[in-house]
Amino acid sequence: MNNGIARAIESPSATPNECLFSRMSTNYVADLQTRVEPCIFGGVPDCSQCGCAISTGLHWLKTVRVAQRVKIETLVNRSVELGSVLGKLRSEYRTHPRWTGAHTSEHKLVQIEARTRSDGVRRTLS
Repeated sequence: MNNGIARAIESPSATPNECLFSRMSTNYVADLQTRVEPCIFGGVPDCSQCGCAISTGLHWLKTVRVAQRVKIETLVNRSVELGSVLGKLRSEYRTHPRWTGAHTSEHKLVQIEARTRSDGVRRTLS
């Protein structure tokens, strides 16, 4: 672990919209149809308690500068903007809700929660 990742663990992304991994990944439940939004934890995640190694690593990595000039986060954002512009040339194009912030109102959210089975065993279900 380097100092940047250690700092990212101490100060994780505040919201899924600030989390590069959440914004870059699309996650599905076992039916491969239902998306888990806004991140792999679904529902309304407490980002201050995340602890996801990938999220933490990307939270640090987005602050790294390429050739000491441009942050990786800036490159990712410009890449998404370019992809959106070029995507609009396709007839079946639709903007991904993670990049517009529309995922909370447009799409069915999946909340992963602990439930107690009939035999008394607690397990995490979606």
